[in-house]
Amino acid sequence: MTTSKYQVVKLELLNDVLKYLEQKNFDIILLNLLPRDSWGIESLKKIQRITWGIPIIVLTENQEIGLAVLRQGAQDYIIKEEICDSILARSINHTFERKQSIKALRQSEAHYRGVVEDQTELICRFLPNGSLTFVNPAYCRYFKKSQSELLGSNFINGDNFTKFIVSEDLELVEADLKSLSWHHPTSTVEFRVITHDGQIRWQQWNNRAIFQEKKIVEYQAVGRDISDRKQAERDKARLIASLHESEERFRIVTNSAAVLIWMSDANGQGIFFNRSWLDFTGRSLEAELIDNWFANIHSQDRQRCQKLYQSALRERQSFEIEYRLLRHDGQYRWVFNTIVPRFESNGKFAGFVGSCIDITKRKLAEEKLARQAEYDRILAEITQHIYKSLKLEAILQAALMEISRFIHAQQIFIAKVDNAGKSQVLLEYVYPNPKLAEFCELSRVFEDQVLQSPAKLAQLKAGELLILDQEAQNQLCRHNHQTLSRGDSSAIIVPIISEEQLWGILCLRQYFRKRIWQHEEINLLEHISLQLAIAIKQSELYHQLEKANQELEALAVIDSLTGIANRRKFDEYLASEWLRLSREQAPLSLILGDIDHFKLYNDTYGHQRGDLCLRQVAQAIQQAVKRPADLTARYGGEELAIVLPRTNQEGAASLAQQIRLHIQALQIPHIASPVDLYVTLSLGVASFIPNHDTSPQDLIAIADQNLYQAKKMGRNRVVTGLEVISNELEVSSK
Repeated sequence: MTTSKYQVVKLELLNDVLKYLEQKNFDIILLNLLPRDSWGIESLKKIQRITWGIPIIVLTENQEIGLAVLRQGAQDYIIKEEICDSILARSINHTFERKQSIKALRQSEAHYRGVVEDQTELICRFLPNGSLTFVNPAYCRYFKKSQSELLGSNFINGDNFTKFIVSEDLELVEADLKSLSWHHPTSTVEFRVITHDGQIRWQQWNNRAIFQEKKIVEYQAVGRDISDRKQAERDKARLIASLHESEERFRIVTNSAAVLIWMSDANGQGIFFNRSWLDFTGRSLEAELIDNWFANIHSQDRQRCQKLYQSALRERQSFEIEYRLLRHDGQYRWVFNTIVPRFESNGKFAGFVGSCIDITKRKLAEEKLARQAEYDRILAEITQHIYKSLKLEAILQAALMEISRFIHAQQIFIAKVDNAGKSQVLLEYVYPNPKLAEFCELSRVFEDQVLQSPAKLAQLKAGELLILDQEAQNQLCRHNHQTLSRGDSSAIIVPIISEEQLWGILCLRQYFRKRIWQHEEINLLEHISLQLAIAIKQSELYHQLEKANQELEALAVIDSLTGIANRRKFDEYLASEWLRLSREQAPLSLILGDIDHFKLYNDTYGHQRGDLCLRQVAQAIQQAVKRPADLTARYGGEELAIVLPRTNQEGAASLAQQIRLHIQALQIPHIASPVDLYVTLSLGVASFIPNHDTSPQDLIAIADQNLYQAKKMGRNRVVTGLEVISNELEVSSK
């Protein structure tokens, strides 16, 4: 019997029906419950055992039997007295459509479950009371428990076996779940969990509420371990705190300095006045911050100061100015103000540092006070270098040059001292004179003798400077049967103390004549030593902070398993190269590769061996990609991607074939693979010249389609838009 839409085969006896069903496949079975060789619902059961999954429509005498067959698993029933062509056709169509829908639903569920189970992130579903209804393999691996152990357990209110969340964070998790609603169905929360070995780890979870009639019936959550990120953040915070502590020490040093120091922001507004300034003016810090540093200037000098300051602010330049400043006792004193710009580590202008000295006595003793002004300016210059540069070598070089310019010593050097008392000269200045060469060599012997003397070394470690004349120097060197020089000489050694430890020494030496070191020279060297100690600590903190930032940045763009770029880096790089090459109208190629039958590999060798295999393949591809501009990234699961800027389709196909052969040459065993005895790779290649009518997603879609074709055609091959490169190195048209 045949209709325009269906082909019908009619059988009378149940035994014939059963035999025929074992040999043929049918879409629908129409069953009359009154065959001649059997009876009732037993016929339905026998047919179901042979034809599981094929819908059955039962023709019956009454509704009671119809309901019974529905309970037994029949798809539909029709009362014989009511049967007609339209009812029969409608029932068949409905049954066939429902079968197709069930088939599609099962395929969709299988695909969804496959995607979820392949994820490296933790995925779970749970009821509002905290009972788990689904966990993916990654979740099980993380907590070292099977699905059977986890499903049905309560991760919030369960026993010690299933309760993973740290008790102090339970309230946070519960509050986050309670915050979800129909209008706000998603949230992100970070909390601590206890692993199987008792470790406390940080996790971040993205939660989504699932509703039925606007009522939450279940939650779905995706989580990841963020312990490394949290540790990096804590390290960074600790380094920032240390940097703030260094800045506080700088404030202490400036407050203890004899000079009047103030600082302004990038707009010229005062933000800091040291204790010397406040003591001099007799004003509070709040008053100075409101009125700025112009408030106490003599009315005849104020306009000139403001004009010069505004000009320097526009040009970001330092300047010097003399003006009369009102002292707390009502007297105007002449001050010399040195104002220098300060910059952030990125070179951005941050404001000015102003240092003032009282130069009233210079009117009576011009030479002496002028020299004092020079020494204070040196201190300001070194302070400027500390603000301008975080490179210690540049700061030390600047300090050495400033000292040599204003303290006319014949030899000046900065040396680092180790724990054993040995010195290493970092920077040295020697007055141009050939006769000094011999003495400079002997002086280094002398410095070693000083550091080997327990008494002298103890003085230096205590922060005391040493002033040694010729006789004292010769006493230290006499046991070596040599003297330092034939004539008088003098040396001053200033310790550089960093974090209460002797970091190094600043040494000045005068040959051929006896020299009395002036008080202002000693004071200057001590202040320079303090500034250098700040620069040393600031440089160390900056390098530590820079290292922490680099590590944090690397964590954000590197795949932790394979060591190559992650999906985030891939998306960012592909988008940026797309924009750049669209302007240049140059080709951009993409290779998508997938390890053949990787799930079978994991099932055969275990996930640890699977992770090792994935790392080996990723590193092999990384080595095969030679150009710096090319990017190798983990696209997802066992799928890898290579972005090739300025590469046409032929070049990309050639590289893909090289990669495929390179992976095959690794000979990583894969006995479960239907393709080969070793791990193989299928690759899809796509190439575009980017323009406004296309997008990176188009390029990905073509590469993914070609990868799909490579798998469909037998795997272990390269498929481009034009050709297929098989594992036998044959080229044929698609």
